[in-house]
Order: sequence, then C-alpha cells, then structure tokens
Amino acid sequence: MIGPHSHAHWEEEQLGKAFDLRLLRRLLRYARPYWKLFLFALLLSGGISVIELALPYITKIAVDEVLVPQWVEVRAEIPTGVEAVRLGDGRYLVRGKDLPSELREEMERRGELGSRWLLFSPQAPEAEVALRHPELFLLTPRGYAIPEESLKKLPRDEVWRLRTSQYRLLGLLALVFLGFLLLRFGLGYGRIYTLQYGGQRIMFDMRREIFGHLLRLPMGILDREPVGRLVTRATNDVAAIHEMYTRALVNLIQDFFMMLGVLAIMFRMNAQLTLLLLAFAPVIGGLTFWFRSRARAAYREARKILAQLNAYLAESLSGMAVIQLFRQELRSLKRFQEMNRQFFRAQMRTIMAFGLFGPAVAVMQNVALAFLIWYGGRGVLSGVFTLGGLIAFLSYIRILFQPLVRFSEEYNVLQAAMAAAERIFLFLDLPKEPSGKKPVPSLRGEIEFRDVWFAYNDEDWVLRGVSFRVRPGEKIAIVGPTGAGKTTIINLILGFYRPQKGQILVDGVPLEELDLREYRRHLALVPPDVFLLPWDA
Repeated sequence: MIGPHSHAHWEEEQLGKAFDLRLLRRLLRYARPYWKLFLFALLLSGGISVIELALPYITKIAVDEVLVPQWVEVRAEIPTGVEAVRLGDGRYLVRGKDLPSELREEMERRGELGSRWLLFSPQAPEAEVALRHPELFLLTPRGYAIPEESLKKLPRDEVWRLRTSQYRLLGLLALVFLGFLLLRFGLGYGRIYTLQYGGQRIMFDMRREIFGHLLRLPMGILDREPVGRLVTRATNDVAAIHEMYTRALVNLIQDFFMMLGVLAIMFRMNAQLTLLLLAFAPVIGGLTFWFRSRARAAYREARKILAQLNAYLAESLSGMAVIQLFRQELRSLKRFQEMNRQFFRAQMRTIMAFGLFGPAVAVMQNVALAFLIWYGGRGVLSGVFTLGGLIAFLSYIRILFQPLVRFSEEYNVLQAAMAAAERIFLFLDLPKEPSGKKPVPSLRGEIEFRDVWFAYNDEDWVLRGVSFRVRPGEKIAIVGPTGAGKTTIINLILGFYRPQKGQILVDGVPLEELDLREYRRHLALVPPDVFLLPWDA
C-alpha cells in the first residue's frame, strides 16, 4: 500500500546517467504504429542522398568530358592496349583517361606529354571549319585534329561550330543537373511533410498517455509535485522528443549513409588521395568524443535547472496573491535570480562545448580543403588527376564534413530528447492510484473509522487513533481549528489517501477493496473554494 509519505516521489536531481539504448527502445514503441511513415521518410532521404552524391559527379563529367579536350599528345611509344592516333614524327594522340596514372606521371616527369587536342571525324559537320582553316588542322587516320592552343586563332563563331557537339552535351548535363535539383526539392518536401506528420502523431499519443496517467495518479503525488513540472512533462518534454523523431534520428541515419557513399565514390576516383584525407579521421574522432562527454554533462545540468526554474515560476504565479500579502516579493525575486543565474552558467557551459566543436570541425574541413587543393592541384598539373576530379573532390569533402558540422546540432536535439524521455518515463512509471476491484452498484451510506492514523509527511501525524461511525441517513458535523484534520477526514473518505494505520469501512467493506471510480460516483463534495473547469459541462 502506498501512503502519502512513501510514494515514488521523483525529483530532477535523481536523474542519473541515462541508458540511451534502453530509452531509445522505449521511445521507439511510440513510433511503431507509424513505422511505414518513417520508412517512407528514410527512402526519401536515401533518394536525396543519391542526388547529393550525383551532382558533383555530373560536374566532373561536364569538366572532364566536355570542357577539357580528351586527347593528349604523347611523344613516346604507346603501351599495348591503349588506343592511339598517329600524328607522325613519333607523336601520338591518346585519351588521357586511358593512360594508367603511374605511366602518366612517369611520362610527365620525362617531358613526353604534350598539349591537348580536339579530334573529330572527316564526315562530321566540324570538318567544314577544318577545310576553311587547313593551316591550323592536321589530318590523321581518325580525322581532323587541332591543338587546344590553336583554338585562340579561330574566330569565335568558328570555335562555336567546331564545338557544337560539346555545347549540346553541356546543355544536356545542365538540364540533368536542374532536373536533379527539382527532384531533390520534391523529395525534400515529401520528407519534411512525412516526418512532421509522424512526429505530430507521436506527440498526440504521448500527450494523451501522459495526461491519462496524470488523471490516475494518487493525490499524495500530485500534492507534492509542482504544477510547472507536471506541465513541462506534457509540453516541453514531448516537444523535445518530437524534435528527435523529425530531425535527429533520420538525419543521423541519412548522414551515416551519405558519408559511406562519399567515401566509396572518393575511393573509386582516387584511393591514394582518399587515404591521405582519412588521416584527419582520428583527430575528428577524438574531438567528437571530447565534445560528447562535455556536452552531455553540461546539457543535463542545464535541463535540470530549467525544469526547476519553470516549476518555481509556475508556482510563484499561482501563489502571487500570497507572496504579495506576506510581502515576500524581494525574497521570491532573490530566489528566482539565483536559479536564473545557475541556469545562465549551465547554458554557458553548454554553449562553450558547442562553440568549440563547430569551429574546430570547420577548421579541420578548411585544412583538408587546403591539402586537397595543394596535393590535387599538383596532380592536375602533372596529369595524374583530372580537373573535373579535383572539383568533384572539393565538393565531396564539403559533403563529407557537413554531417560532422551538423553533428553538434543533432546531438543537442538527441540529448534534449534523452533527458526529456528520462523525465517522462520516470513520470509514467509512478504508481497509479491504488484501487480495489469490488463493484459498487449502490451505497447505503454507512462509514466507519477504526483507529485511523494518518500523516502527510513521515510520522507528523494529523490524525491519531480516530474512530467513529456514521450510520445511513445520519448527519454529522466535524468541528475543529485549522489543521485539526477536518479536510483530511473528507479526503480519506473520498479515497484520495490511504491511512498508515487503522481501517476505513464503507457499508462494512474496507475502502481499499472498492472500485474507487464506481465508489466516487455515489459521493458529492462541496469544497469551500470555487473551481471552474475550463470546459462546458
């Protein structure tokens, strides 16, 4: 039996280290009815990730396959298996991408690589330009060829005619790029709508469960809990969990697969450069571990003080008349200022952790970009790396670091949700009002107290060995000074509290055996204070 002095009264200070996995499993129970919505949102996120990864690669294709001429002059013997076009005098044209990177680097070191050339068929429309300017073109077994530097000697309109096919391909790539952007917009809208709808449904269910549990709590618990704290459970804490469902969880999953996709593409483009860039990973990992340990402690402290601040503010507002009547304004203000000061300090510790992590990751990103420009630029100059590949690598580095930059924000949301979940589940785990199961179809009205002892706090007894009997139809008056226990007797009869000693009988049946909801239907209470419920009845 739970008495008012022994109920599972919970305080913010009792919150220990969170079992994140346990809390997360319990939280996911609320998402289970809407798993299809969140699965659909994950699929949309996957589509967005694919588009994000494809856009830099389209840029690479546009640069390497369209803007930069494909054929490279080589003044050396061509390895077997590499397609080559003879120019004469020991010179050949080969596609740059057909040369192995090691061979290309060796040729560059020996000075065997020359300029880039354009090559097109004699039957192509571009051949008319070659016929009008034979001094700039060279006829090869594969068609007409012209070095890239000779294009400057042609009129602008002739250059346009000469590169018509490249311009058309460039326009097609631009349309594909624009189409991907529009598709990403549509997928992003669908993702946001789906997540918000699912999150709102979860908030609806959680608030209903919290308020339903609140209605079934023993009066001993409700008497001791500040109103502001109870309100926070159904409002701020539920909103924090909503943020976790709609932002943190899905974004963390999307960012994880995005990073895997970026690394896979980067390894495919240039494994050596990717491995060099991964040298920054231990530094970032250590920074993330430090941030996680610092931010969690600071954030939990800030949330605890904020809950106390909200509770004190709500209680002060509801009791403002009493504060002013007893001239306690200055004392209340000093206490509020102290709590406000503690919250400010806790928030500053949190801001310090977040403020260091974000810029530190940004610095690491810029260092990685600087290294990539230096190392990749040398590769472009030596012909080992293409210009389009370098541009794509720069984009992929930014994409790779974006989840790390967002991590502080997502971690903030996740910690808020974990702290809120701790408080909500501690509240939901509070025992409901004990009630018997014996039906009460009717009452004769006989009430008997047998040696009843009752205390609100420990053994600070309000009633000591009270015994009396009220027969059906009998009227009694309980008279006594303030604090004598008149209201307490009524509360015990209503079943709001259980006595620590003794027994209360209703029609000869112990009160704890009766179904309290049915029992209270037969009672009428006229309290001295008027309270209007906020709905029409």
